[in-house]
Amino acid sequence: MAIKNQILDMTPVGMRFTVLQAGADTGGKSLDLHWELLPKCNMKDPLVHIHPHAIETYEVLEGEMEFFIKAGSILTPVVELPKDEMKF
Repeated sequence: MAIKNQILDMTPVGMRFTVLQAGADTGGKSLDLHWELLPKCNMKDPLVHIHPHAIETYEVLEGEMEFFIKAGSILTPVVELPKDEMKF
Protein backbone atom coordinates (compact mmCIF):
# COMPACT_ATOMS: atom_id res chain seq x y z
CA MET A 1 0.00 0.00 0.00
CA ALA A 2 1.42 3.37 -1.00
CA ILE A 3 1.86 6.08 1.63
CA LYS A 4 1.98 9.86 1.28
CA ASN A 5 5.41 11.23 0.22
CA GLN A 6 6.67 7.75 -0.70
CA ILE A 7 8.98 7.71 -3.71
CA LEU A 8 8.57 4.79 -6.08
CA ASP A 9 11.93 4.77 -7.82
CA MET A 10 11.90 3.12 -11.22
CA THR A 11 14.96 4.91 -12.60
CA PRO A 12 16.24 1.76 -14.39
CA VAL A 13 13.30 2.18 -16.80
CA GLY A 14 13.35 5.98 -16.66
CA MET A 15 10.48 6.77 -14.30
CA ARG A 16 9.98 8.02 -10.78
CA PHE A 17 6.67 8.38 -8.91
CA THR A 18 6.04 10.44 -5.80
CA VAL A 19 2.86 9.70 -3.85
CA LEU A 20 1.07 13.01 -3.26
CA GLN A 21 -2.04 11.49 -1.68
CA ALA A 22 -2.60 7.83 -0.90
CA GLY A 23 -5.82 5.92 -0.37
CA ALA A 24 -5.49 6.42 3.38
CA ASP A 25 -5.49 10.21 2.82
CA THR A 26 -8.63 10.19 0.64
CA GLY A 27 -10.80 7.56 2.31
CA GLY A 28 -9.83 5.10 -0.42
CA LYS A 29 -11.24 7.32 -3.18
CA SER A 30 -8.04 8.20 -5.02
CA LEU A 31 -4.29 7.86 -5.44
CA ASP A 32 -2.55 11.07 -6.53
CA LEU A 33 0.91 10.61 -8.03
CA HIS A 34 3.53 12.87 -9.53
CA TRP A 35 4.90 10.80 -12.42
CA GLU A 36 8.26 11.93 -13.71
CA LEU A 37 9.58 10.55 -16.98
CA LEU A 38 13.34 10.87 -16.82
CA PRO A 39 15.51 11.92 -19.80
CA LYS A 40 16.61 8.36 -20.57
CA CYS A 41 13.11 6.88 -20.28
CA ASN A 42 12.79 3.99 -22.71
CA MET A 43 9.11 4.06 -23.66
CA LYS A 44 9.25 2.29 -27.03
CA ASP A 45 5.90 0.62 -26.35
CA PRO A 46 2.96 2.31 -24.64
CA LEU A 47 2.11 1.41 -21.07
CA VAL A 48 -1.23 -0.10 -21.99
CA HIS A 49 -3.33 -0.79 -18.94
CA ILE A 50 -6.83 -0.12 -17.68
CA HIS A 51 -8.56 0.81 -14.46
CA PRO A 52 -12.18 -0.17 -15.19
CA HIS A 53 -13.56 1.60 -12.12
CA ALA A 54 -11.35 4.68 -12.10
CA ILE A 55 -10.95 7.99 -13.83
CA GLU A 56 -7.41 9.00 -14.74
CA THR A 57 -6.49 12.65 -14.96
CA TYR A 58 -3.15 13.85 -16.29
CA GLU A 59 -1.47 17.22 -16.17
CA VAL A 60 1.43 17.32 -18.60
CA LEU A 61 3.93 19.88 -17.32
CA GLU A 62 6.36 19.71 -20.21
CA GLY A 63 6.33 18.17 -23.67
CA GLU A 64 3.40 16.05 -24.79
CA MET A 65 1.92 12.58 -24.31
CA GLU A 66 -0.07 10.30 -26.54
CA PHE A 67 -3.15 8.64 -25.05
CA PHE A 68 -4.99 5.65 -26.53
CA ILE A 69 -8.76 5.71 -26.09
CA LYS A 70 -11.65 3.77 -27.65
CA ALA A 71 -11.86 6.17 -30.59
CA GLY A 72 -8.13 5.88 -31.42
CA SER A 73 -5.29 7.97 -30.08
CA ILE A 74 -4.87 11.62 -29.20
CA LEU A 75 -1.69 13.61 -28.78
CA THR A 76 -2.16 16.42 -26.33
CA PRO A 77 -0.41 18.34 -23.56
CA VAL A 78 -3.39 18.04 -21.15
CA VAL A 79 -6.21 15.50 -21.10
CA GLU A 80 -8.65 13.82 -18.75
CA LEU A 81 -9.74 10.33 -19.79
CA PRO A 82 -13.08 9.24 -18.32
CA LYS A 83 -13.36 5.49 -17.74
CA ASP A 84 -15.96 5.11 -20.52
CA GLU A 85 -13.41 6.49 -23.03
CA MET A 86 -10.57 4.13 -22.11
CA LYS A 87 -9.58 1.54 -24.70
CA PHE A 88 -10.39 -1.97 -23.47
